[in-house]
Amino acid sequence: MNEQNIFIVRTGEVALKGMNKPYFERVLVQRIRAALKKTNEQSKEEGNGGIDVYRHEGLIFIKSPKTIPEDTIIKLVSRVFGVASISPAWECEQPGCHRRNGREVYAETDRGTRRKDV
Repeated sequence: MNEQNIFIVRTGEVALKGMNKPYFERVLVQRIRAALKKTNEQSKEEGNGGIDVYRHEGLIFIKSPKTIPEDTIIKLVSRVFGVASISPAWECEQPGCHRRNGREVYAETDRGTRRKDV
């Protein structure tokens, strides 16, 4: 199973910046890394691996070891200027993706991927 916590970070007004958007996203990633620096160093010292913060297709993702509580990451990142929200996420492979505890099922249909509540 996956040995990492995954989070999606959504930005506030960065989307309004137009051609400068990549620059503002990079700055926000740097700020998130700075906010997580102490926690990241402690995790590495304990031999659990580090925290990875990266951008992909307009979103910012954070991957952290399961040994770091989700609440700690959420608390630290939500304080960063420019972060609108942060949510836990799960990796899955397409087609047909099932979410944790069977609460939601992502089903591949002829109209695309859609969410169904179970």
